[in-house]
Amino acid sequence: MTNETSKLNTVAIFGGSFDPVQKAHIAIAKRLQERFGRVVVVPSFVSPFKKGGAYTEPKFRLDMLKVSLPEGVDISEYELNKGDISYTIDTVRYFANELKGQELYLCIGSDNLKKLHKWFEFDELKKLVTFFVIEREGFEIKKTTINRLNKKYEARVKVADFTGGGESSAMARLDIAFDNFTLVPAAAKKIIQKNNLYKDFSFVVDSFKDFNLSDDRIAHIYGTAKTVVNLAKKYNANIFDLTIAALLHDITKETALEKIDSMGVETGEFKYLPRKIVHAFTASAIAKPIFNIKKKAIIDAVRYHTTGAPKMGKLAKLLFIADFIEPNRDGELYADIRQEVKDEPRINRAVLKILQTKIAHVKAKGNTVHALTLEAADFYKKLLAPKIKIETAEDIINTAIFEDDGLLELQKANAGISCNICEEPLQDESDECGSCAPIGTSIERPQNLSVQELLNHAAKLSLPQKDEKLILSTNEKVKEITHDKSPELGFENKKEITFDNKQELKFEPKQELQFENKKKLEHSPLKQIAVDIPKQLTATQTIRNKNNDSQMYKDKSHLAFKIAKILNEKKARDIVLINLEEKTIIADYFVICSAFSTTAVKALVDIVDEKLSKDLSIEPLRRDVDRNWAAIDYGSVILHVQLEETREFYNLERLWADESNVIKI
Repeated sequence: MTNETSKLNTVAIFGGSFDPVQKAHIAIAKRLQERFGRVVVVPSFVSPFKKGGAYTEPKFRLDMLKVSLPEGVDISEYELNKGDISYTIDTVRYFANELKGQELYLCIGSDNLKKLHKWFEFDELKKLVTFFVIEREGFEIKKTTINRLNKKYEARVKVADFTGGGESSAMARLDIAFDNFTLVPAAAKKIIQKNNLYKDFSFVVDSFKDFNLSDDRIAHIYGTAKTVVNLAKKYNANIFDLTIAALLHDITKETALEKIDSMGVETGEFKYLPRKIVHAFTASAIAKPIFNIKKKAIIDAVRYHTTGAPKMGKLAKLLFIADFIEPNRDGELYADIRQEVKDEPRINRAVLKILQTKIAHVKAKGNTVHALTLEAADFYKKLLAPKIKIETAEDIINTAIFEDDGLLELQKANAGISCNICEEPLQDESDECGSCAPIGTSIERPQNLSVQELLNHAAKLSLPQKDEKLILSTNEKVKEITHDKSPELGFENKKEITFDNKQELKFEPKQELQFENKKKLEHSPLKQIAVDIPKQLTATQTIRNKNNDSQMYKDKSHLAFKIAKILNEKKARDIVLINLEEKTIIADYFVICSAFSTTAVKALVDIVDEKLSKDLSIEPLRRDVDRNWAAIDYGSVILHVQLEETREFYNLERLWADESNVIKI
C-alpha cells in the first residue's frame, strides 16, 4: 500500500466511539495516511459493541477529534447524524454509494477478528470492503484465523504492518479519574477539563481520602483497576461494573471498624475475622449504603476477592485474579504466577492456580487457611479434573462424561475442545462459546445420545470382541465397559444403565435440588421432574419416547422447571420461577433470568427454544426478542431473559411475586 499510484483510489474507514480520543488513535490515523489515499474517521453514535453505548455527548467527542487528528484526515458525521445504533453495514453502504469507484478498506482491531464472520449482514459486508486488521495488545493475529476468513468465508482480509497498542477508552477514563491524562492528546485534555468530562469513577476515587487510604494502597487499587480493564476486554466482562468492583475492593483496608460503624454500617459480624481478609467483607458491606451499588455481582466480587469462593461469577473471578497479579505487587511469588496466568487463557485454571499458591503461602507461614479458600480450591480442582476417556489399542475413540446421575454423553475426541472462558465443550471453530464471546450466536454443548443413537454409534466403532474390555481410567478408580449383543455399563456405585428392546433407562437413586424457600425438586436422571407442587412423578417411572416427554411437559410446572434447568446448565444468572396461577390469566408461570450481555440474551432464548423444539416437539406461541429483553410465550409458561440493568429497572418480581409463589434456583 506504500506505492503512491496503488493507494490513490483507496479509502480507509476508521470507526469507533473515540470516547475519549487517545494518542493511540492519532498514531493509527497517521499510519493510515501513509498507506491509503484517504482516511475517514467515523465517530459512532452508539456502538453495538459498547455495553450502554458511548458515555459522552457526540458534540464533545467530535470537538476532541477535530482538535486532535492530523491535518488531512477527514471526519464523517454520518453516524452521529443518523442518531441510532451504529451497525457497520449501514456505514459501509453509505460510503460505497458516496465514494463509487473507490476501494474501501474497513479498519478493525484484532480483538474483533475472531467473530468477524458473525457480524450483522456479513455476507454483504465482505463484498463491499477489504478488512484491514490492526493488531492490539493481548489479541494476537493467528494465520489460521486469517486463512479461514479468506478461504472459508471468502472475505478479503489484510493485516496491518503496524500495531495499535493495548489502550482502550475504558482505560483512558479510569486514568482521568486518577487525574492522569497520559493517554489523551493535550488538545483533548483541555476540552475534558473545561467541561468536567469523564467522571464515571470519581464518586469512588474521590472518597479514598475519607477512608484514610495511603498512597501505596491507592497505587495497588489503581493497578488492580487497570488490570481488570484489560481482563474485562479479553473475557467480555462488563468493564464498568468490574472497574467499580476493583476500586472498592480495598477501600476499607486501612479503615478501623469503629469508623465504618460510624457511617451507619454494622460491622459486628466481621469483628473476629482475620486482619488480612476482614476488609473484603467490610468493603462489600458498605457498597450499597455508602455508594448505592446494588448489583450482586459487584458486591460478591468485592467480598470474595481475597478468599475466593466456590462457584464465583465472572466478575468475582476476574477481580480475584487481578488483585493477585496487578503490577505493583513485588516479589517472585507474584511475578511467577503473573506470567503463568498470562499464559493461561482459561479463567477457572487461573483461579485454581492462585488459590493453590495462596494456600501454600499461608501454610508456609504457619497460619490457618480460611475455610472459603479451601472450599474454593476443592471446588475448582474437582471442576477441572480430567474427563474419563474410553481407549482402544489404537487411539482414543471417544470422551465419556459420567455425571452424578449416571447419564452418558459422548463426543468425538478430536472435537473435545473447550471454551477458553467457561470451559464448556465447543462445536465450531471458535475459541469461545456463544455466552462468552463478544458477538455471535449460541453454541450448544453436545447432546445426550439416545439409546438407539448410542447403539448406532457403538456399531461404527472398532470395539473389542465379546468378553474383551475397554478400560476407563480416572485419577481415583477404574471402570469397565463390557461389550456384547446387549451392552451393559457397570458402575461401582450400583447405578446401572441397561439396554433392551424397550430401550428403557432405569435408575435407583434420586437427587434433590434445594431451593431457597425449602421446596424440593426431585428428579430422576431421565427427562422427568417430580416436585412437591402441584403433582408428583416418582423416580421409578420410565418415560423415554418423545411423545411421552412432550405430553408430560404440557404440565405447566414441569415445563417451567425444564426451562429453568436448561438456563441453569447454560449459566444464566439469578433464575426465578413465579407461580401466577392465582394472579393472572396471562400465564401460569414466569421463568425469569438475567444475562450479562445482549448477545447472551439472544443466546439463552435461542437455546431454550431449540432444545424444547428438538427434544420435546414443543414450539412457542410467540417470540418477542429485543437486545435487552427477550420473551418466549409457551402458553402456560412465559420465559423472560433480561440484561441485568433492564431486569433491575422493570423489576417483574416486584409486580408479580410474593413470599409464597417464588422459587429461586
